[in-house]
Amino acid sequence: MTRILVTITTYNRPEMLHRLLGQIREQGTGYEVRVCVIDNGTEFSESDLGDWWVYWDKGGIEHFWEVICVAFEVAKDEPFDYWIHLPDDVELVPDFFKTATETWDRIRHADGKAACLNPTRLTTDWRVQWVPFDPVEQHGAVRIGWNDCCWVTGRELGNALGWKIYEIIKVEPRSYRSSGVGRQISRRLHAYGNTMYGVNETLLLHGDHESVMHPEERKTEPLTT
Repeated sequence: MTRILVTITTYNRPEMLHRLLGQIREQGTGYEVRVCVIDNGTEFSESDLGDWWVYWDKGGIEHFWEVICVAFEVAKDEPFDYWIHLPDDVELVPDFFKTATETWDRIRHADGKAACLNPTRLTTDWRVQWVPFDPVEQHGAVRIGWNDCCWVTGRELGNALGWKIYEIIKVEPRSYRSSGVGRQISRRLHAYGNTMYGVNETLLLHGDHESVMHPEERKTEPLTT
């Protein structure tokens, strides 16, 4: 049976988290799905996930790089065929696992340097960000120059990054908008010669809801699929 590891980062959104977990359970039939929820300092506790709930008590954007490090540490030692990393505020489209894994297989079989696939396509489209690479359609997807902490991969991403994120000591200009993690991943992969891809049609739904990390900015610049 195909083994899928799903890591989810969450922060003070229990309703959205449980909605996503319910969808994973519903769509996970026919797969061996393991879920690890990594909590970035939430003010509520969970008990129904047992060993697959990892509490990280340094909440906030300044420590998000450490939260993603936890995801890499979990994935490094876990046996899986596919690793999917998600935020807690998305919804799965029907047949998510089938479409995501088939799309990733098509990409990595055609491109030996492919590191990851972003399953979310926002209305802002695949803009140039963090590295100088113009999006181009390839292998039934879109080759892009950046990753924003949401991915479908095998062991390719972890192997490329050495299964770790480097410490982010000082956030660069416009830091209120970014933890710096996606920027670091994108720039490292680009420097290493790895490629990144995005989907033609979104596999995750992201609505215009209140942001817990950038509440004021999202009022004027919503992130929606």
